[in-house]
Amino acid sequence: MLTRWPSKKLAPEARKRLFGKFTQPRKGRKAKVDPVAKEEDAKQSKKARTKKESAEKTQSKRLTDPSYIYVGNLRSGITQERLQFAFTKFGPIKQTLIRVSMGCAVTNVPAQVRGPRDRRYATIDFFSPIAARKALVMNGTILDGCQLVVTLSAADLPEVRDMVNQRLSTMRAHLTPETAQGGKSTPLTLQPTERFHDFGEAQSDRHNIFGLSFTKCVA
Repeated sequence: MLTRWPSKKLAPEARKRLFGKFTQPRKGRKAKVDPVAKEEDAKQSKKARTKKESAEKTQSKRLTDPSYIYVGNLRSGITQERLQFAFTKFGPIKQTLIRVSMGCAVTNVPAQVRGPRDRRYATIDFFSPIAARKALVMNGTILDGCQLVVTLSAADLPEVRDMVNQRLSTMRAHLTPETAQGGKSTPLTLQPTERFHDFGEAQSDRHNIFGLSFTKCVA
């Protein structure tokens, strides 16, 4: 059985309980939004979004930046305590390792027999990438009489440059043209130029009468 709504209008109290503050629904739906307030809300939303994106980029950059540095051109008698004392002012250090790529792997090489191959390099790992960036100002400073090479890339170390130059010299030597006898290219020998005079008669298709030459078509 279908129930039909009453046709008479609702009382003001019932209308208020049913619609709440919107006593006139049509007027409530047609309420206009202030364009100035809408523009301010858009600006605030854009600023918040830009700030969030900037914070995310900074966070991702901190995660990708290296937190360690390479310290090259160190003396053979360098110690971890000496390096940490020189670099701890830039931030807390997680680990310090002293390495050797060439020469003698001993604690200290005497000055009488010390050479460029007896240099050491170290890796200093900080807890923060920002501290590693700050430590780059130590590049070129003097530590125990040696000029430091502080970098984020191992390719800038003096040992790596020496090995690369040695490899390039070997490659250039193999590319030099060689001969089977001496193993090296032989330079050309300069000889004097000789003049040769041909005493035979010159062949020509012209008539020669009393020292004068004429073409054969002339009778």
